[in-house]
Amino acid sequence: MADTPLYFASLRRMMIAYSTVFREMYILRDGETDQQLLKVPLEYGSKSFWFRKMGQREKDKRGQEYNRLLPRMTFTMRGLSYDSSRKLNTLNYASNRVSQDLKAKQLGPVPYNLSIEHTVWTNTIEDNLMIIEQILPLFSPQMNLNIREIDEMNIWNDVDVVMAGEPTFEDNFEQGFTENRMITCTFNFEMRGHVYPPIRNNAIIHKTYTQFNNADTAPMAPLSGIDVNANQVAPPDWDQSNSSTSVTNLADN
Repeated sequence: MADTPLYFASLRRMMIAYSTVFREMYILRDGETDQQLLKVPLEYGSKSFWFRKMGQREKDKRGQEYNRLLPRMTFTMRGLSYDSSRKLNTLNYASNRVSQDLKAKQLGPVPYNLSIEHTVWTNTIEDNLMIIEQILPLFSPQMNLNIREIDEMNIWNDVDVVMAGEPTFEDNFEQGFTENRMITCTFNFEMRGHVYPPIRNNAIIHKTYTQFNNADTAPMAPLSGIDVNANQVAPPDWDQSNSSTSVTNLADN
């Protein structure tokens, strides 16, 4: 059994890191005297959910509230897929000394790709293009995020975010002049991250004794022995001066 909980929030950390990429998106709106800089909010939710939400505002004829929802960006996790091309030897492990007597050990991670659907919602084509032109330069076609994946082991990894395919546009202008206009641009991204096996705590060996025998003449009679004793000093204070080694000639006893 694992000595620590199995949940390291690896996927959650990836989603949070992804959202930070889009937290500084703005549009310019013409005001009465000058231009206004408006920040575009980002929320988690599926495209179908927001379609229903916009449709309900339209049905209720709450035009002002409908317009307050836009512009907006939403994103959601669409799936996970195993990536065999990034798989390393599972027996590779990371270790971290947690106390004088215990050392934490964790085997190598398993690579998975996280699919994300990202949608830009606006009620004018110009607002939509403003946001798109801020997103596209970030990916050519990928960007890199440095994420601290495991706190207990102090593991940091570079996670690639790749734009998969081309953006798709939708515009409801054909529905007529009585409907509120809604323009969407949908991106598909892929995050190349990892999920991790449990951490196990192993006892640290402080003392060893090795005994030598002559298997030809006297296999049961010990000839000599080596006794190695390491003092229980936690790093970074540990060095070779904190250990002792003694050799005993048992044949003379």
